[in-house]
Amino acid sequence: MKILTAFFLLGLSVSAYPQNTGARSDALGGAYLGLSDLFSAANNQALLPKIRKVQAGIFFQNRFLLKNLNTGAFAVALPLGKGTSALYYRNYGYSLYRENQIGLAYALPFGPDFSMGIAINFRSLQLGEGLGSETAFYPDIGLNYQISKLFSLGFQLKNITLAEKAAQLNERWPVVGSFGFNYMPNPKLLLLAQGNVFASRPFELNAGVEYSVSDLFSLRMGFTTNPSRASLGFGIKIRSFQIDLTSSYQAMLGFVPSLNIIFINEK
Repeated sequence: MKILTAFFLLGLSVSAYPQNTGARSDALGGAYLGLSDLFSAANNQALLPKIRKVQAGIFFQNRFLLKNLNTGAFAVALPLGKGTSALYYRNYGYSLYRENQIGLAYALPFGPDFSMGIAINFRSLQLGEGLGSETAFYPDIGLNYQISKLFSLGFQLKNITLAEKAAQLNERWPVVGSFGFNYMPNPKLLLLAQGNVFASRPFELNAGVEYSVSDLFSLRMGFTTNPSRASLGFGIKIRSFQIDLTSSYQAMLGFVPSLNIIFINEK
């Protein structure tokens, strides 16, 4: 009975919430393809070359205020030659159902306008009550093209090898193709939109807007479809730390708060 409850909670959570990492992208309706920050390591590796200083950070999310639906993540990025490398870890769930992900990413710019990144992921699924565990390796590939100073395009494929999540259930880790754009009409305003095509879920649209009140403070809002949810958040920089806080709301299931803290080595 407990394991059935676990799968029920998981099903509600996955169907109602995208699989991005980071409170900034949460605030922007789950749009992430054009965001260049530490969690590009997991979201769109092609943006990593824009990180030219060592960064490390943590992310925490609680879905629908349920203690069994927590996500925690850690990432570190290091410029390496012309490109940037990154290591990240993500954990979701609890004792009856737990997902773990470790990823190693590297991205390179190819000229001033185009960059490409790849990540190799190790993922595991642990089930309680003696149901065992599953493991898998698979790659993600991300691309970014800066059409102009104002406009850029992003593209990503997740789990391109169709790695299985639970063989006995004929279930795979998320297989997702994403395409999106960023439009920055002025240095203070950023508009994002992104579409996601899933192997086992309806098409999803993410969109958001970010307004930089100053170099130290930003306001954000966004929405997601299938199912619909809205989000609000802000970001603040305190010395060498970037702090982002978000809350989103899904009408059927409730609130999803998230927080990340990123350290940027300014030296």
